[in-house]
Amino acid sequence: MDKFLLVVDMQNGFINNDSYKSLVNKINSLIENSHYETIIFTKFMNS
Repeated sequence: MDKFLLVVDMQNGFINNDSYKSLVNKINSLIENSHYETIIFTKFMNS
C-alpha cells in the first residue's frame, strides 16, 4: 500500500494567527523529511 499525506484546507484565510505556526511547521517537516509516494492538498472554495 502506498504511503500518502493528506493536508486539509491550510489556506491563509483559515490559518491566520500565530497559534497555527507550529502546525504549519509540522506539516512542512512531514513533507520535507518523510517518504510519501503521494501528497494531497485540499482547498475549500466558497462560492
